[in-house]
Amino acid sequence: MYYDYNADFCGKSSNGLKPHEILMLSYAEKYAAKKAEPAVFWKNQYKVDNVYTLINSLTARGFFDGVHLTELGKQEIEKNSWVLEIHRGRMTDFSLVEMSRLVEQNPHLSIDDIIWNEYSNRLQKEKNKQNWQRYCYIKSLMANFAVKQRRYDVAIEALSEVCYYNINVLVRPWDVENRTVLLTDDVEKLEQCLYAEHISDEEFIEYFVSQFSEADMHDRILTARGAAEFIVASMRNDSNRVDEFFSLISQKCNEIYKHEYDGTINIKIDSPYKSRNKVAAFLLCFFFGFFGVHRFYVGKIGTGFLYMFSFGVFGLGILIDLIMIVMGSFKDSNGQALI
Repeated sequence: MYYDYNADFCGKSSNGLKPHEILMLSYAEKYAAKKAEPAVFWKNQYKVDNVYTLINSLTARGFFDGVHLTELGKQEIEKNSWVLEIHRGRMTDFSLVEMSRLVEQNPHLSIDDIIWNEYSNRLQKEKNKQNWQRYCYIKSLMANFAVKQRRYDVAIEALSEVCYYNINVLVRPWDVENRTVLLTDDVEKLEQCLYAEHISDEEFIEYFVSQFSEADMHDRILTARGAAEFIVASMRNDSNRVDEFFSLISQKCNEIYKHEYDGTINIKIDSPYKSRNKVAAFLLCFFFGFFGVHRFYVGKIGTGFLYMFSFGVFGLGILIDLIMIVMGSFKDSNGQALI
């Protein structure tokens, strides 16, 4: 994902800096003092042929004095901390180009408000298209962002909706077979948020029922109360209760989707959780591992971006992945072995 940051399609900060220039402020003191050699990503990713020419340009514009950052330079880094976050792979939902445009278009909004508004816009688009899988994905991202802001009540609302849709809209027979009706990450985050807000299991169940008992849901799998109790049982690792709910969900899925499989959960249609090919993963890792292509291939989007921005975690990650693929221990994002 390489961009020409000097092109018009890349936005500028309020002080006229583009993302790669803001990023350079984080490295300028170290490079100027010769404490480190400029990394290869400057040329490969940001198309900066000469790091010191850029540093001199920042000095001429008052962001650096040749040794230390000026107050203006420090303010620029603080105000645009998102640049370093995206560069280091901690914000994989936005590209530097996309975020720079949003910041430039909304100069009076905080970065948190900009991100939240963009999530809301994306969410509404998916809702209008009734793309519920993508809708839930964005809701989960919003929950993650709310947790970072310690807005646990907002995260609880978002995660509750994600869980409800996973149970009653997105569930398919193979989810029952693989026991992936509820995603572990969502359940764990919800549990953490409930703990942070001092909400008991009983209070959560009542809240959940009040939110979703009137939901207009075709072919509902579980009632709002049943879904809430299933979520609580999953959080508490109550295996007996969880098994009871899986039995109910399986029975309902057999009724709704009986035209798609032979009646016993043996799927006739292609499952989205089908394991990826081992040979393909190996070749992608060997030839394109520096860009994280093999991790995108198996659905590991987050670490895919991490590899992209760290050259396969400096090559070591690629070597480890190649060994794991050969040994058969490399799995896809759903925990399935490669075939």
